[in-house]
Amino acid sequence: MAKGKLYLKRVEAIRNHLEKGDAVPPPIFVNKEETSFQNLDESSREMIKIYRQLPEYTPTLNNFHGLPQSKEFLEENIILPLKFPGYFDNPRRIRRGVLFFGLPGTGKTHLLRAIESSISCSFLHFSMSDFLSKYVDPETHTQRLKDAFEWTRKNYPCILVLDDLDVLCEPNSLKDPNSIASLIKSELVNQLQNPSPQQPVILAAAQKPWYLTGTLRRRFDRRIFCTLPDAKDRTRIFAQNLAGAKHTLTEEELQSVGLKTENFTGADIICLARQCVMASLQALQVATHFVKVSVSKNVDGQHVSQDMLTPCSPDEPEAIKINLEFLNIERVLEPAVVFQDVERALSKASASCLEEERKRMDKWAEEFGQDE
Repeated sequence: MAKGKLYLKRVEAIRNHLEKGDAVPPPIFVNKEETSFQNLDESSREMIKIYRQLPEYTPTLNNFHGLPQSKEFLEENIILPLKFPGYFDNPRRIRRGVLFFGLPGTGKTHLLRAIESSISCSFLHFSMSDFLSKYVDPETHTQRLKDAFEWTRKNYPCILVLDDLDVLCEPNSLKDPNSIASLIKSELVNQLQNPSPQQPVILAAAQKPWYLTGTLRRRFDRRIFCTLPDAKDRTRIFAQNLAGAKHTLTEEELQSVGLKTENFTGADIICLARQCVMASLQALQVATHFVKVSVSKNVDGQHVSQDMLTPCSPDEPEAIKINLEFLNIERVLEPAVVFQDVERALSKASASCLEEERKRMDKWAEEFGQDE
């Protein structure tokens, strides 16, 4: 309780400083020209340059729906301490190893990307499967991993993201102690258990955490369960992914989607939204008649009325018999997604994760999750 009050006081102090425009302890990362490539070989330099790039669409914690406890933990234990180190002394030190685990499609990678975009800090984002190519010498893979840790220490503070951590510990991979996976796992454990004062924050993700060896699992002092979204979050995810498309769905209809998609992952919901949009576009392909409609468009800041064509019934007054292939696509009005499109998509959709997988994940979470 005392620690919670201390944390709230520090957050309140930061907020007051920002509102008053007073000086606050600066972030410990300052954009600067990096010179830490000089001791790395060419392949490692190119690898690091690639894995420092953010994708075109980078989510933020604000537009990430679901996992509220995980986001709160990250704000308190990773993001705020990195942004305002002066307010977080040794008792409230930065977490050095956090594992996110959950079923495929629950948003683990999405959440890690949101962290990267939430703080001005150096980062590297790897998928561990990138180190398992059979066409690259194992020693090269091992050296690249060493170089990655060296780079993060020279660019401290830094976040090192290790996606798909469990691929290093798949049963078939560890049978041979000289296999690529065994060598990479051993090197990774060595790097994690011999931290330096400039050790990066390690954020890892696994979708089959039961594969992780005890030695590797214990390197992460916090293990966060990325659960399936509840009905409210399923509704929000569905609505967010329809935001760029025209639709006539009411709030009640959107909520019904959340209620009808129990056990769906976030990725399942995103796929469902795409299928709904495609269903509305298919109406254009099969349409045999179109009718003129007048729409208002913004042209150079002025609202201009323009005639467009939209699919209609053959019995519609003033219907024009013509196929889409003979029309100027710029004159065709994109059809809106209607609830019938959603119902058709729902009738064909199902949860991607089996009940057996969900039970196994719940059991592992109960046994190993949320450690301090």
